[in-house]
Amino acid sequence: MENYSQSHYLAVKGWRPENVPEAYLNIIGIFESFGNFHWRQNFARVCMIHYITGGAGVMEIAGKRYEALPGSMLVFFPGESAVYYDLPGQPWRYIWLNIAGKKAEQILKQCGVSRNRHCLQVPDIRAFSVLLREIHHIYESREYGVYFPALAIWRIFDYLSGLGDETAAAPSGTELVNSCRELIDSGQPRLPAVNELARTFQVDRATIFRAFKQNLGMSPKAYIEQIRLDRAANLLREGKMSIKQVAAVSGYSDPGYFSVAFKRKFGVMPSKFRESRFGGTRN
Repeated sequence: MENYSQSHYLAVKGWRPENVPEAYLNIIGIFESFGNFHWRQNFARVCMIHYITGGAGVMEIAGKRYEALPGSMLVFFPGESAVYYDLPGQPWRYIWLNIAGKKAEQILKQCGVSRNRHCLQVPDIRAFSVLLREIHHIYESREYGVYFPALAIWRIFDYLSGLGDETAAAPSGTELVNSCRELIDSGQPRLPAVNELARTFQVDRATIFRAFKQNLGMSPKAYIEQIRLDRAANLLREGKMSIKQVAAVSGYSDPGYFSVAFKRKFGVMPSKFRESRFGGTRN
């Protein structure tokens, strides 16, 4: 008889193979030990996070030993092997995340979470637990949009941003622009704002602005809007949404402003674009 119970849910992946997000929450689970839990695991191709919500235990990895209490976050990276177990009389409870995508580890590092530190303390235990349980409930319901697994992990990344004390030096110049572009172009449903980029890479908005102007000849805000409008054009070509819906999905709360911005980039209003030789006819 197993000395633990858990419920876990796999992401419903409705995207096309060519549109796989750079990072997404592949599986989320809630685990409860009944005591004397001991596990050895090899982490092959994905990143894993175990967020401790109760009890106490130990993780041994890369020659180091970490004690994990409520609020501790254990992090495992591809290619690593770990042993973890709860302490006598203090059975573990935790929420675990299986994070997939070719840039999952890179983005975790940008949030301050790296192979140098496998155990971190989350400052607001209740808020993070509420966020993870909310996502778990949505996964359980299986009633969510095609890109919610990507949105879910970006919500978690946003919370973890800057959590680690031992972060890499902030990039500058061309490197900073390339890193920002990778994050912006990563396929996440909601594009990051400039202040979010600044927080992620630990620089101020002015530094990002100068780097973009020097390397791309445009502001970061203009670059983000360009990506939004390109996405909108693709949605208009597909012809499955109204213009108001396309505007909302692309990040524009005002359809009128969206139409003005769209015409400024493509030379025609969204309705004409959809019907013209540029966008193709609507089905």
